[in-house]
Amino acid sequence: MDYPINKDASRRVTTELIDRERWRLILQRFIEALQINIFIVDTEGKVFLTLPNIERYGAKLLDYSSVGSDMFSAHDSILDRFKKHGFYLEYHYSLGLHSFAVPIDIEEGKPVAYLVVGPVILTKRLDNSEYEAIAQKMGLNFRDLVDALHDIRVISFVNLRAILDLLYEVSKYVVQLTYKQVESQKKHIKLADESRETITPSARSLVYSNDFLSSLLEIALKMTRTECGSIMILDQEKGDLFIKVSRGIDKTIARNTRVKVGEGIAGLAVQEDASYVIHGTEGKNRIKSLLKRSEIKHSFIAPLKLKDSIFGVLNLHTKTDVDPLLDQKPNVAKRLSKLVSAVADSAAAY
Repeated sequence: MDYPINKDASRRVTTELIDRERWRLILQRFIEALQINIFIVDTEGKVFLTLPNIERYGAKLLDYSSVGSDMFSAHDSILDRFKKHGFYLEYHYSLGLHSFAVPIDIEEGKPVAYLVVGPVILTKRLDNSEYEAIAQKMGLNFRDLVDALHDIRVISFVNLRAILDLLYEVSKYVVQLTYKQVESQKKHIKLADESRETITPSARSLVYSNDFLSSLLEIALKMTRTECGSIMILDQEKGDLFIKVSRGIDKTIARNTRVKVGEGIAGLAVQEDASYVIHGTEGKNRIKSLLKRSEIKHSFIAPLKLKDSIFGVLNLHTKTDVDPLLDQKPNVAKRLSKLVSAVADSAAAY
């Protein structure tokens, strides 16, 4: 594997650009939001940062010497165990578990470290009988093994890919921001106001960016198996919502749509800080009159928050009769809200 810097300098550069205390907060928030364990290794594959208090989501399982020893070694690089899988690196455990390595890039192709995400179970768990056979072969206690495995998230690869993409974008943003700050300090340059705005944008500016919102919408669509949706942003001055990013919606409609707070279902979601799961044109009296599009079979509308303040609305819908996991959508909204908060904290930390 080619690294952008020589190995003797890799640890110094990693330390310079990844402040352990700040990144500990970042990892904590993302682990809570995603329910997946994450730690950081440097470009040589040596563990750089873990969260010692996190014992969930597979962290305890890696303590089993017969399970975690293949990944962790005092002499070898963790990255040597990973293989290229598209843009990311993948490691496949003997228990049907997978971990992925996401580069933390200064720019694409120039990583200063890697986020190791996992373990996760792709698609579905094995039968208990299969786990029992594996436990016996590995000399593990079957009940302890199953308990540990039940704490590991089951996820589709499509959904996982969307999460890895989001983690990549956020980590790249944070490390690029730090890199610019470090370089400016080295040169003892007093930044002009215009440059300062470029180097230290607010958490809000990141959350409002098209790249981030597009990633967030993509994750929401995949998690809920819906094919159409949008994220609307609240214009605080005008008191209305406008569509910032969308999928499966006519571009002219998306460009010209504005909804007042308190009007329409999206406006009600903001006014009442409430989520709505709607089937066809069925609804309570206050929203029934708003359900005029009979071609929409199922829809989901939820406010998005930044530091407990609503900044927009997530709209998802499908035109198919198949109910796309609607019972799970309230949990999806909570998870997406936690992701937004995690991203905001990541930016605010710098």
